[in-house]
Amino acid sequence: MSCRVCGSATTRTAGRIEYFRGHAYDVLDCDDCGCRTTAHDPAAHEALHRTGALDYYAGYREMGEAARALFGAGNREGLRNLLAPNAKYRFAMDAIDRLPPGMSVLEVGCSRGYLTAYAALAGHPATGVDASAEALATARAAFGDTFLPAGSPAIRERGPYDLILHVGLIGCVADPIGLTRELLGLLGRGGRLAFNAPNLDALEDDQQLWLDSAPPPDLVTLFPEGFWVKRFGNAAQVHEVVERRDARASFEKALQSMLGSGWSPPVPRDFEAPAAPARRAPLPRPLRALSRVADATGIARLARPRPTDFGLFVTMRPRSARLPR
Repeated sequence: MSCRVCGSATTRTAGRIEYFRGHAYDVLDCDDCGCRTTAHDPAAHEALHRTGALDYYAGYREMGEAARALFGAGNREGLRNLLAPNAKYRFAMDAIDRLPPGMSVLEVGCSRGYLTAYAALAGHPATGVDASAEALATARAAFGDTFLPAGSPAIRERGPYDLILHVGLIGCVADPIGLTRELLGLLGRGGRLAFNAPNLDALEDDQQLWLDSAPPPDLVTLFPEGFWVKRFGNAAQVHEVVERRDARASFEKALQSMLGSGWSPPVPRDFEAPAAPARRAPLPRPLRALSRVADATGIARLARPRPTDFGLFVTMRPRSARLPR
């Protein structure tokens, strides 16, 4: 099978994964672009918004309801505080806050609209786009009519944009390179594209096939560090930052690997069921005590800093109209 990301025929099957019954996927590694992929299901996101079968989709609902009240009160700082515990939202809000007043913002994959709402409260003409009809209906009810369905001609008509954002999206689309090229083409002079991506290097050992925090059919592509610079560096100024876990979390991951308590294949569950708790069991009590001691004494800092699952933070500014093929 060819690589869905770059089209290369030099792929290898790493294994087969099934987090949800009836949703089993071959996992492919590409020798050319370095990505790990599964098949893309275009109907998955609408279904997940409806069922809440993944805990973060249920969280999107709760966050959207809280954000609606803050937006109605014009409470920008309160909305920032609501979103700030998550690094991807901090990254996006920081990019919004650096804009001069009145600059246009496009958020792609806006879900229930709270980041687009933050941009509006910051004084920017803001447009949110999503493929889920349910998410868009909720966003419009909460924050107004500034939201458009994916593929709408109005997206281009409202451009060009000074800032285009997406968070938690690029690993979920069928053609991440094509989408990135398209978005770069919607930027005005001096505009920036900012997003985060899932990090292939966050897999903890050679046996781990996927990130448990975002299973297929939601997340379908994992990117190696440096991918975006390599692919787009000729057409854009690309700045990629890798977020890493703190010393204690990295030490605990190292402990799990050394003791053979690392990754194991998932037990498939019902796709229509409400979200289940995270699969990974916590460290046994003695090891948690050891972790606290290692953290207090500084020993934990000897562990290799482990990257976070979604901690590839990328900013691009086009060099010219010429974009990579």
